Amino acid sequence: MIEFPSTLDEAVRRAAKKWPDRTAWIFDLREGPEPDALISMTFAEVAAGVDRVAHHLHHRGIRAGQRVAVMLHNRSDYSLIWLALARLGAAMVPISVKSRHDDASWILDRSQAAAVVSTAELISNIAPVSTSVIELGELLAPCDDSPLPDTPSPSDIVNVQFTSGTTGRPKGCLLSHHYWLYLVSSLVTGFPHLTPEDRLLTAQSMSYMDPQWTIAAGLVSGAGVVVLDGFHPSTIWDRLREHDVTHFYCVASMPILMLSAPPSPEDRNHRLRVIQCSAIPPGRHAELEERWGVPWFEIFGMTETGGDIHVTDEDHDECVGTGTIGRAKPGREVRVVDSSDVDVAVGQMGELLLRGPGMMTGYDDDPEATSDIFRGGWLHTGDLARQDERGYLWIVGRVKDMIRRAGENIAAREVEDTLVTHPDVRLAAVVGVPDELRGEEIKAYVQLIGDHDVAAAARELSEHCRERLARFKVPRYWEFRNDLPRTPSERVAKQRLVPGMTWDSSDEVFIDMSPIALAPYDSTMHEAAVRQIYESAFPAALRADWNAIAQHRDDEELLVLTSRQVLGFTLIRHLGDTGAVFIRYFAIDGDLRGQGHGSLLMERLVEHLTASGAIALLLDVEDPDGEPDNSEHVHRIRFYERNGVRLLTVPDYAPPDHGSTGELVRLRLMGRPLADGPLLEGRHLDAMVNAVMVHRYGVDGR
Repeated sequence: MIEFPSTLDEAVRRAAKKWPDRTAWIFDLREGPEPDALISMTFAEVAAGVDRVAHHLHHRGIRAGQRVAVMLHNRSDYSLIWLALARLGAAMVPISVKSRHDDASWILDRSQAAAVVSTAELISNIAPVSTSVIELGELLAPCDDSPLPDTPSPSDIVNVQFTSGTTGRPKGCLLSHHYWLYLVSSLVTGFPHLTPEDRLLTAQSMSYMDPQWTIAAGLVSGAGVVVLDGFHPSTIWDRLREHDVTHFYCVASMPILMLSAPPSPEDRNHRLRVIQCSAIPPGRHAELEERWGVPWFEIFGMTETGGDIHVTDEDHDECVGTGTIGRAKPGREVRVVDSSDVDVAVGQMGELLLRGPGMMTGYDDDPEATSDIFRGGWLHTGDLARQDERGYLWIVGRVKDMIRRAGENIAAREVEDTLVTHPDVRLAAVVGVPDELRGEEIKAYVQLIGDHDVAAAARELSEHCRERLARFKVPRYWEFRNDLPRTPSERVAKQRLVPGMTWDSSDEVFIDMSPIALAPYDSTMHEAAVRQIYESAFPAALRADWNAIAQHRDDEELLVLTSRQVLGFTLIRHLGDTGAVFIRYFAIDGDLRGQGHGSLLMERLVEHLTASGAIALLLDVEDPDGEPDNSEHVHRIRFYERNGVRLLTVPDYAPPDHGSTGELVRLRLMGRPLADGPLLEGRHLDAMVNAVMVHRYGVDGR
């Protein structure tokens, strides 16, 4: 019988002793934001690295029971820091590199982190930060080998792991050594039976759960682990082949994105024996296996619970294409219950409940939420499921993701699963929208592969659904997007779907569903969101002090594009009595870029200015000829040109300073006439240029 370690620290030391010279980690970051050569470490080198980082952190005052946030791109140091904190009895608080001030501050404050390990560049994205900052470079130098404190116990907390979630504020899950070791040991004793001959690959951010359990699984099994900078559909199979990977775990949209890459003669040239995936699209399961010649196995788990339900090699063949997530793993008990926690009949839909060892200790500093999710001694997943007489389970949606249409309950996931079986659909998200007659109607947000006529695509997808679903489950409304917002776990983040131009398949017309307005800035409602957008969109050298924005001049307007959230903002200055307006700042929430909100902000701004009698809109942009390698300048000019703002023929346009630094930067003037205003040329253009110089830069340009 295998004796497994009881803590991550013990797992590191055991692996270094059993397999000192075997390759433990390969970090292949060549396609990432911090491209680097392949970094390879043996198990002995991992143990030495963990010891070095633990000493550095201990010298910085980190002690058992404290929390330390980590905000880094994927790199070997990330895993070393995690394991070093575990060695000290401290806990890691992962923060996504996509975070900005507000969401990072929520996690730092909520977790009471004693410090945050990061780089100067990443910290600038969430500034200002009141938490003590440990620069990554401080942990890389050699360190003395003075004694460290006693080794941790299995019940000590290793992670305060904030759930990505698709609704509500994230909660911090308290994950212990026992949580991690129970989870990864089950992958050795049970399916997929990992051994030292395996090589695992993970292609997600290290701040997410899956790379962490993959690292831990390698330590316990002796398998090597390959970590990529992220998931790249066009090259993922090249990496799987190149690194002789035998096991790959993926989630959510990844299978569909992989299928969107063109077939290759090399598709079956690999060593993979197992692909485990959460949410394999049932209608394309067989296609995935046929194309790459490797079995795909469904697996279900949560941050709160670890691994719970799976399909194994014993029942794989009969499960392909059925949509089942499998049966409970050894040690897990499951129930499907109604709203009163009473078991439903076999085959009926209800909430999935779980019980067994190796789950989270609870939610950090939230006893009420902990008590609620564990009520009655069972963890309430919030997932709607059904179970057959043999114990196989199907996830049919979320308790809060149910649409009530004309008295019928419709699980959004059922419709989504049907939509992604269409070969032209890359991603789909289904939601309910209010309807006076039926209570709710069904709306589908769809990301298509390639270019399509929207009305024709909606008709085709409606027919596709009618052939496979009851008529009351077929969406009435359709909105097509270039991309859909996703959580770190690659699930569609439905709370970030902002409705826009929508095809009504009943009336065969486009309707504007966007509850979007351009409103005056209100500090009580808008400050946090607008400041976050401002600080993330503009480099520090170009930013004025925030108070100069929020408490702007009397001749300026700060306008906010709002829906159910702040989408963007613009700060404009009226140029005296000329009737012209100058845009000082114009920005959209970074998470919403590419979805048409910039054009909508410009459209609303033009409507607002026209109604107020303005005759010209002006702005300046950095001259791309002055910095040829910066494509962002070109993209910005093209965006404005698409929205009717043209480059103006003012070759000697040279304002005296630029941004808060006073740095001299070559600028070009752009503009568009408004309403019945004259064209921006000749004497009228000269007057506009002078107005900009006087009222924006304080210089008489005549």
